[in-house]
Formats: sequence, structure tokens, C-alpha cells
Amino acid sequence: MGTVASVSIFPVTKEGAATLVGNPEVVSRLLGEGPQIEVIAELERDPVNFSGYKWSSSKGPPLQMSFGTTASGRVTVEERAPITYILPFLRSISGIH
Repeated sequence: MGTVASVSIFPVTKEGAATLVGNPEVVSRLLGEGPQIEVIAELERDPVNFSGYKWSSSKGPPLQMSFGTTASGRVTVEERAPITYILPFLRSISGIH
């Protein structure tokens, strides 16, 4: 669990990623074939979990997270009930505001 601190406007170059990561082999694996966007996330700490971080499900992996640990994640941009996408349309065709 955490909060997105920043998102790059443009795709990350291999040179830019190498400056941040420091290891060209890791950069090649992270960037893969296509362009990638850099996302900086501030992770929530949880001293109860072995990993030291808060997880959305279970207790997380049984390993310590350290600088350079790679991971994947999911970002929730917005949480909305599906009906809220339909209501504006229904209001516009019915004339009720």
C-alpha cells in the first residue's frame, strides 16, 4: 500500500533509468521492449509485517525489502460505482437535473 508521489510525463530512456537504478542489466529487464513510464511511489511502512511494509492482502512476502528490490504493483486512480458513469447520460436524455 502506498501513494503515488510522481509520474513521468514522457517515457523513460535507458540512460535515465540507468542513472536511477545504477545497473544496466536491471534496466534492460525493467524497460523490456516498449516504452515505460516512471512512477515514484511512497510505500506505507508496517513494523508488524516481516517485509516492513503494508500490503493490501495477507501479510506480504516473508522477505525484507531493501533498496533495489523489484516489484510490480497496481494503481487505483479512482473508485466509483458503475452507476455514476450512467447517471449523467440518463439525466441528459430525461431532462431531469
